[in-house]
Amino acid sequence: MIDWQTAIALMIVTGAAGALCYRGWKTVFATPSTGCGTQCSQCPSSMPQNPHSRQLVQLGNESPNSMD
Repeated sequence: MIDWQTAIALMIVTGAAGALCYRGWKTVFATPSTGCGTQCSQCPSSMPQNPHSRQLVQLGNESPNSMD
């Protein structure tokens, strides 16, 4: 008979192995899709552009030799 600590450890290891097998199965037999694969329409490229949204400004790409 096994003690309760060994039983818990075996359940954790079995669960982790099952999760790895599931992810491997999904990776091998996945259907090709666009985007992240969830098809939830939440990607920035699929969202409509808001005319009131602000433009992002990127800072800090200056050359270190500029003296301006």
